[in-house]
Amino acid sequence: MNRLAKTCTAAAAAGLLLSACNSEGNASDDASDGSGENPVYAEMATWNACEVLDNLQPIADEMGIEGWGGTNVEGGAPGPSELGNTLDPDAFGCGSLLNLRSSGEYENFGGGGELKVKLVPTESADAAASAYEERAGSAQSAGSSSEGFTESALAGEWDQGVLYGWTGSADAHYLEVIGQSGQWVLHIQLNYDQNFGEEDGEPAYSFTSDELEQWFAETYAAGVEQTVNGKIAEVQ
Repeated sequence: MNRLAKTCTAAAAAGLLLSACNSEGNASDDASDGSGENPVYAEMATWNACEVLDNLQPIADEMGIEGWGGTNVEGGAPGPSELGNTLDPDAFGCGSLLNLRSSGEYENFGGGGELKVKLVPTESADAAASAYEERAGSAQSAGSSSEGFTESALAGEWDQGVLYGWTGSADAHYLEVIGQSGQWVLHIQLNYDQNFGEEDGEPAYSFTSDELEQWFAETYAAGVEQTVNGKIAEVQ
């Protein structure tokens, strides 16, 4: 009887020990699951933005970009930036200095500028909303006191989205696009040299500032939202 009692006691102790070990293991697993990277964030962190965004070819076609890397450069391609980069560590993107084609009496004008198209992955929709508010607020602050400041809503399935445009020094034009979709944010920053002849109806470039802003807000941003979310859906 005593032996049986001891055996049962030992078995019970072993069972409690095993249970404790399992509980500790489960707790460890839960903690790992809770503190590990979100799968969407982890997936997006591996992307090359230039590959995802077709080397910004739709923008090149719309704007008449003839070269990437400088005002007088012909050809080339925009370059990617990774998460953790010095200038915007929370984003990865694609962009470069650019050479814009001009026509008419400004054919040899040689306009230039700079374009950055960035994706900002986050761990949650709340974090993305915070990132959106911060970036949209910064863009609004940068342009609201400038000449010709405009604000447009983004078309598409964005949770929230806005485009700001304005004219800066030397009549250069600036625009920023910020959109939130779920747990990621799109942020486009573009500036380009003065579009001579625009006010007379004969712009040096293949677009007017108003036309370009409308295209970004109504067409390009919506296309990026579909492309990125389609790629995300493949891993969910």
